[in-house]
Amino acid sequence: PAYSEMQAVKLLEQHLCTESCFVHYANSSAIRLANIFASHFVRCNRGINGIEGSVSTAVGFAMAVEEPVFLITGDLSFFYDQNALWNENMPKNLHIMLLNNGEGGIFKQVKGFGQNDMAVGKHITSAEGICHQNNVDFLSVHNETELQDSIKRFLNHEVSAVLMEVFTNANTDIAELKRYYSEFKNLKKIN
Repeated sequence: PAYSEMQAVKLLEQHLCTESCFVHYANSSAIRLANIFASHFVRCNRGINGIEGSVSTAVGFAMAVEEPVFLITGDLSFFYDQNALWNENMPKNLHIMLLNNGEGGIFKQVKGFGQNDMAVGKHITSAEGICHQNNVDFLSVHNETELQDSIKRFLNHEVSAVLMEVFTNANTDIAELKRYYSEFKNLKKIN
């Protein structure tokens, strides 16, 4: 895929050593991307179609194990549960990939919601300040080159908890997902 949430998750999944780490996906778009790219056991806060608690769950899990813990989350889910990072004993083995397209992109895929800006939760928020105030290292990604450069640092980070914020365009994210499903549908027809 082109530079998008899809590309970020695909690249992460290609580089993860899942035998020696734990992988959590948040609800909504993130877990749907896991369904496409993850070939390993995935932990997820599915809840009742809610966005709550995924950061808290990953922080708690990282406190209980020594292996690296990776959380892949969307922006609305992350910002809803950002208080989980207030913990004074933040585990160093926590790695958060924040997919930030400036809105709740999943709602653009649901009929009746896509045209309503209130439903998609548009925002201009970044996690950088949240990370600095909570002693979480911060990586910022805005394009494919930065993604390629940052992914290895993100995966091998051991100094403290780390968050890599991947800024994407919501319209590109939706277009790439639609393109994927269209190609998948066409392949199914051929077979």
